[in-house]
Amino acid sequence: MGRFSKIETLVAAGDFIGAEALCAAMADRENNTAGFWQMRGDIALMAEQWAEAEAHYRWTATLAPEAGKAWLGIARALSGAGRAQASGVAAARAQSLGLPDDLVLAAQEIIASAHFAAGHAAAGRAALGALVPLLRSQPHEGALAAALCASDAAFVTDILRAQYPHGQGLPMTIAPVAKIEDAGFAYTVIDPPRAVDIPPSNPHSIRFAYTTDPILLMSLPGGMAVPGWDFVLTPDGTVLEDSGYFRLDQVFNHAPHAYFPAARRAAYHAPEELIDIDADVLWVNAPMHNHFGHWLIDFIPRLLGRKHCPPGTKIAIPDTLTGAKFMETLALAGVNDGDILRCRVGARYRFRTLNLYRPGRSMPPHPVHALYLQDVLRGGPGRKPRAGKRYFLSRARIGTRLAINQAEFAICLAANGFTTVELGDLTSLEQRALFADAEVLLGAVGSDLLAMYFAPPGCAVISLQWALDIDPCQPAAAAVLGMQQQFLLCPETRPSQNARNPLDQDFIVDCAELTLRIQALPAYTDAGF
Repeated sequence: MGRFSKIETLVAAGDFIGAEALCAAMADRENNTAGFWQMRGDIALMAEQWAEAEAHYRWTATLAPEAGKAWLGIARALSGAGRAQASGVAAARAQSLGLPDDLVLAAQEIIASAHFAAGHAAAGRAALGALVPLLRSQPHEGALAAALCASDAAFVTDILRAQYPHGQGLPMTIAPVAKIEDAGFAYTVIDPPRAVDIPPSNPHSIRFAYTTDPILLMSLPGGMAVPGWDFVLTPDGTVLEDSGYFRLDQVFNHAPHAYFPAARRAAYHAPEELIDIDADVLWVNAPMHNHFGHWLIDFIPRLLGRKHCPPGTKIAIPDTLTGAKFMETLALAGVNDGDILRCRVGARYRFRTLNLYRPGRSMPPHPVHALYLQDVLRGGPGRKPRAGKRYFLSRARIGTRLAINQAEFAICLAANGFTTVELGDLTSLEQRALFADAEVLLGAVGSDLLAMYFAPPGCAVISLQWALDIDPCQPAAAAVLGMQQQFLLCPETRPSQNARNPLDQDFIVDCAELTLRIQALPAYTDAGF
């Protein structure tokens, strides 16, 4: 293959166009060379030129009818073009002609994908599961999916231990997966999908238009749950994939699980101890790491399910949810300590009846839940905005999303009458009193802006951020709550020193623009604005 070295150099550099140009120039001379057409097919495949790749591989197969690699190339090209069934047939032909072990894996994966695409989940699981003996001795990115298909919990556990060396909650259990609507149990649609369309409230906001998830209620006799993992289990152990506050395909490093959607299989940690509770419960649970922002927007709304549950229904939460703010917000929602059933993390629970209130996405928010959370935290209509009640929500203690031009920004805040507050220093009742008649809340993009739920309609909520589409929650929530939501875009950013995620950016605040915004706010009187 030395005469193809220039082509190989171009391919290694990612210059597929240049490589194809050299191939085209050599085509007449190499017309009867199967290896040349195999290489040309490989180039087209890497360039995602599916039709060209298929044509080149088919000519390869014509020149070398017994070449399994050529038929695997055809299968890959067909798969890339979305022709799942044809790709499965070609992959099977490749296997019948003979392939090395690493290519057997690729062919079998294509065959399984064809089964899944045709709706033949059992056949797809069988095709992938058959690879497990080979994959145990040959690392491969498809090993986890194959282990799930084979219901090989030990292999899944080994893979996750390697992928998440600091993970807790192992070993794993493998279970079937279903959506609430498809699980075979009765459920009620509390609120069907609704269109939300909110026009901009001022020149510095945008329109919010989206469709909400339906709000569902399901009562499961014998329903099960694992405290600390937010997906409910039916009595036969099926995981309800849409019962959690995050998607089932989202995995936390410290507590990993696995999910293969095509096979409708998931693996999770099911502690050996199973505790039976002869009581009706509303499954509320708690977010990962007891994140307070998610507690407010994803879990407090589940308490609306109480009105659909029989009297005496307990509120089930993990025993690790003990912080004063969590208990305070439960009390503000009308939950007394005697209403709470604390479930021990490290055990499984089976209840006489598990009531699941599925609120759906909180990002963007459902108006029903945003208004409910506002009512819980404000304690009723409360006061109207009062001129001069301006608060900057600082993140100095966290050390992320800070003003790069801090000295200039501090002068700007003082000149415009802002009081700086650290939300971590305030209880919910203190925030209720402080923000009850706030005129302006100013803060960096993120959960600190959830303080808006204590503020009155008409309050200006100004978010410091560097793009319009990086926060699907707070701006839309402010609009739902009737506030004057604004974006103040920052001209320059850099990663925060204590950054934990891509949102943790420090930024330059345009202080002149901020002053203009404050000066342009509507005048507030006792009658409102």
